[in-house]
Amino acid sequence: MQDIRDIELVPLNERVWSWDVADWLWKGCALDPNKPAVHFIENGDVIADPQVMTYEQLTCKSVQVANFLHELSVQSTDAVIF
Repeated sequence: MQDIRDIELVPLNERVWSWDVADWLWKGCALDPNKPAVHFIENGDVIADPQVMTYEQLTCKSVQVANFLHELSVQSTDAVIF
């Protein structure tokens, strides 16, 4: 329990270096582009092997989605979920 208390003594804004997901992706990609960033089961079959997306692939796809949304006139202040 003491470790949790110690962590909670530091304000969240001092522990999180960025609130921008893109910053986290770029940092992960810079550290190891081939490291798995996401594991997911495409069809919901828990026995199936998961699909793996590396930091490089995830960063690339994120940029593609951002560019697509920009073409649709979505602004950086707009909220998007899909």
